[in-house]
Amino acid sequence: MQNNMIRGLWQITVPVCGNHTDEVVMSVQEGPGDIFYACPKYHEHLPEEKPCFNRIKMKDFEAMLDEVFNKLGEADEKNTMLNLTNDEWEKKGIHFKILLHIDSQFKVSILNKKELAKG
Repeated sequence: MQNNMIRGLWQITVPVCGNHTDEVVMSVQEGPGDIFYACPKYHEHLPEEKPCFNRIKMKDFEAMLDEVFNKLGEADEKNTMLNLTNDEWEKKGIHFKILLHIDSQFKVSILNKKELAKG
């Protein structure tokens, strides 16, 4: 079961904007030179709302998935089940927290402190 989780990690991972108290799912956006995940309020927000500049480059998102993949792989090699719910870490100014880890869904809160500081 763990191997299936590792193989399908990309497909079942839901990135959530860590800049909001409710679970706002980040979406793929296209920039001038790259694609990235961003808060939906990055481009679309009410006139009275400030835009949310929380975003993550695909290479940083993939690095996060690699981190998770490695943790799950190590547990699988030891024949142990690992649930990463509430696991958190920071890398390159981006804070990650696993909100939910089940077989069919992997929800990750992402807070890019560097990008938010620019706004």
